[in-house]
Amino acid sequence: MRVGFLVYGPLDERSGGFLYDRRVADYLQGRGDDVVVFSLPERSYLQSTVDNVDRSLRRRLRSADLDVLLQDELCHPSLAWLNRRLDISAPVVAVVHHLRADESRPTWRNALVRRLERAYLRSVDAFVCNSETTRRAVSTLVDGGTELVAPSVVAYPAGDRFRSAKSAATAESSESTEPSESTEPSESTEPSESTEPSESGRPSDPRESSTSLSTPESTGPMVSPVRVRSRAADGPLRIVCVGNVTRRKNVETLLAGLARVHRPWELVVAGSLTVDPDYVEALRAAVGRLGLDDRVRFTGRLADASLAALYERSHVFAMPSTHEGFGIAYVEAMGFGLPVVASASGGASELVADESNGYLVDPTNPTEVTDVVAPLCRNRERLTRLGLAALATYDAHPTWTETGARVGTFLDSLVAG
Repeated sequence: MRVGFLVYGPLDERSGGFLYDRRVADYLQGRGDDVVVFSLPERSYLQSTVDNVDRSLRRRLRSADLDVLLQDELCHPSLAWLNRRLDISAPVVAVVHHLRADESRPTWRNALVRRLERAYLRSVDAFVCNSETTRRAVSTLVDGGTELVAPSVVAYPAGDRFRSAKSAATAESSESTEPSESTEPSESTEPSESTEPSESGRPSDPRESSTSLSTPESTGPMVSPVRVRSRAADGPLRIVCVGNVTRRKNVETLLAGLARVHRPWELVVAGSLTVDPDYVEALRAAVGRLGLDDRVRFTGRLADASLAALYERSHVFAMPSTHEGFGIAYVEAMGFGLPVVASASGGASELVADESNGYLVDPTNPTEVTDVVAPLCRNRERLTRLGLAALATYDAHPTWTETGARVGTFLDSLVAG
């Protein structure tokens, strides 16, 4: 089967959504499908709408002789009207991580986003959603809350990208190898110049997915129950937040909540600091204003081995985002036995069982962050119990192979149909 995959920028792993796309593409390629990646330039939301009138993009898609075309739904401003004039026989499938219309922004802007997103979702033939929460959100936007008319499948993202770094995590978990400010990425860790559009305004040709992740599938959690128990009694409560540092991650609420916790704690925020530099500057100012300079560090984006080491030495994962369709980082953290403090808004509730393997909090209320973190500082038995439950949740969660197989079977049925 010849599969097209349309995304913004390179098909890499710089965020959870890109990681999901890459792993699905790798699975399809691994089972023998021919995967062709169509890369659109990453621009502002409104600038991306000009892709809808790009005849060269339509020609490239038509001439690719595809059996099925996957499109990352985050590309919807580029495709909302283009799909209606695409005129290809292959089914067009939206891969939906979360809806931008569900994000927090001014009402007038969200009205525009909602209109474009609805137009796009109504232009495709089928949906792959990363959670039941996302599937319901799509259904509400497309069909007013009724069951989706178009075929859809839910394929949960996995969190086992650290399988090749498993041994490195153990080796690097001592205090001396703790990621420092110097691990913030150089320019080379961001998308390279080769991924930028050419003078014509976009990459000149669709690019084959040239590499695959060939290391074996993980066989279980990244740490043992023994490690979870011994780590729980060690030092101040070590909290980690992982993700591109953007407003949707809602780090300011996390900082405000932690500032009210009087027992010892530390916070490391790991993720790109270049996606929303104004927000990062505001967070640094908040850290100073709250008197948390000696407790909070921003590392920038980390290599997998360094990030695995950070997870391994931490006690709790906390990211009360304003909205997450699911949140791959939550699964990753549970693989290291970390209870998760997540937002009650969005798909985290499908993974986080409140007071069992973590906590669900109101993302607008810092007090709720305080109320769940403060007891863990002093009650390490509770921390251990939650960590062991997190390990069990991870162990029962679908792997990338299972997720890819679910998507592959769904695509096979569409093509056969």
